[in-house]
Amino acid sequence: MKKTSLILSILLLFAAGVVGEEDGNTVEFLPYDYDGNNPECLLYGLRLDADSRTISNEPKALSQLNEMRSRAFNHCLSCVDDSCNLKSWNEANRENTLICKRLFCSATYHSKQVNKSARRKLPEGYGNLLFSFSINKQGLVDTHKITYLDGTMKRESVEIFLEKLLTGHKFEPIVIDNQAYALKDLNGRVGLLKINP
Repeated sequence: MKKTSLILSILLLFAAGVVGEEDGNTVEFLPYDYDGNNPECLLYGLRLDADSRTISNEPKALSQLNEMRSRAFNHCLSCVDDSCNLKSWNEANRENTLICKRLFCSATYHSKQVNKSARRKLPEGYGNLLFSFSINKQGLVDTHKITYLDGTMKRESVEIFLEKLLTGHKFEPIVIDNQAYALKDLNGRVGLLKINP
């Protein structure tokens, strides 16, 4: 019987940390930070409910998204020229954070094929990955940088995984009054676990 590789890639969007086990060792993944000051975006198709992490790319849905973005633009974003950042909100205004993230940095497309290919590039092991990234005027991930990595996976392997993974996500470009904007200084996190049984 052929052994298959079991890959578990978990996006951490929970109030508490996730605990896993590898070779008898307990692994606790970093908990999601709900302080409202961390502009993490909902972009990965790595969970079982991956479709809930994207916004429909149907024309009617995109038209509604752009209309809502236009109304929420000054409320959600702080811009200088054509470069924007998500505004920070405190815990009392957590709802604002969630709405702004949903409107401006939720992917409208993710490639399941690219996600699978990226996961295949991961070595066996576990780790917590935090990274920063930007979305350019065309709605593509422009720049990214690993800001924190722990666990047993080598940084070089995780960098290859992250590079591949981010190419599979597209965002509706932010265009307000015929002006396109880039979204800068975003953060993401992924809990990684790959076990070959």
